[in-house]
Amino acid sequence: GEVEVNVLLEVGEINININPTLTAIRLNSTVPANIGWMGVGANDSLTSFAFPALVTARRFSVGGLALVSLDVSKLRTVGDGGFSIFGEGLESLEAIGEKFSDSNIGSMRSLEGLESLRLVRGRLQIHNNPSLVSLKGLDNLQTVEGSLSKEYNPQLTSQTGLANLTSLGGSGTLSIEYNDVLTSLTGLENLSSVGLLSIENNAVLTSLVALSSLTTVENSILIRSNPLLTSLSGLENIMGYDDVHIVWIADNASLDCTPPPVLPFTVDESTGNLINCPTN
Repeated sequence: GEVEVNVLLEVGEINININPTLTAIRLNSTVPANIGWMGVGANDSLTSFAFPALVTARRFSVGGLALVSLDVSKLRTVGDGGFSIFGEGLESLEAIGEKFSDSNIGSMRSLEGLESLRLVRGRLQIHNNPSLVSLKGLDNLQTVEGSLSKEYNPQLTSQTGLANLTSLGGSGTLSIEYNDVLTSLTGLENLSSVGLLSIENNAVLTSLVALSSLTTVENSILIRSNPLLTSLSGLENIMGYDDVHIVWIADNASLDCTPPPVLPFTVDESTGNLINCPTN
C-alpha cells in the first residue's frame, strides 16, 4: 500500500518501520520542514520515499532493499544523530553530522545526487554496496572530520570521485578493505593527511601510487593481505610520522619490498610478502 501524510513545520520524530506491504511513502509540507529524528526501515516492499520539503534533520535514516526512489532533494544538513542512506536523491545535502556521529552509505547503486555534499563532521562509512562501481557524486566532498572507510563494495573499481578530499581530521582512519575488484586507489591523488592508514584484503589491488601526495600519517600504517600488490610506491612521501606507532606490512603475496621506493619510516613487522621489508 501507499501512505501520504501532511507534516507540520517542526516535528520531533517520525518513524515508519516494519510494514512488509508498504510500497510508497510521501510526506507533504507547504513550508520547509525541520525534523528531530527521521527513521524509515524494515519495509521490505518500499520502493519510493518522498519528503521534498525536508530541510534539516538531527538524525536521518532511510532505506530498504527495494528502495529505488528517494526524494529529499532540499535536505541541507543532518545533525549529531547520524546519517544512514540506502537510496538516491539528495541533491541539496551539504553537511552531515557532528563530531563522533556515524554516516553510513549502504546498498547504493550510485552516489550521484550527493554532488552538494562538502562536509562530513563525523565518520563516513561506505559499506556493503553490492552494485556500486564508482564514488562519482562525492566530487565536491572537501572535508571528513572523522574516519573514512570503504568496505565490502564488491564492484567498486576505483576511488574516482574523491578528487577534492585532501585530509581526514585528527586521528581519522582511511580504511579500504574487502573491495573485490578494486585495482588501484585512483581518485585519492590529492589526499595529504590521515590519522591511520589501513589497506587490507583487496583481492586485485596492484598499486598504491595514487597516494603519492600523502605526507602525513599521525598513527599507524597497515598494509595487509592484498595478494596482487607488487610495490609500496606511493608511500615514499610520508614524512610526518611518529616512529612510536605501528607499521605492519604483511601477507601481500606479490609484494617486493626491495627499494625503490625508499620508505621514510621504520617498518615494525613484515611477514608473508614475496620479499619482506626491512624491520626495526
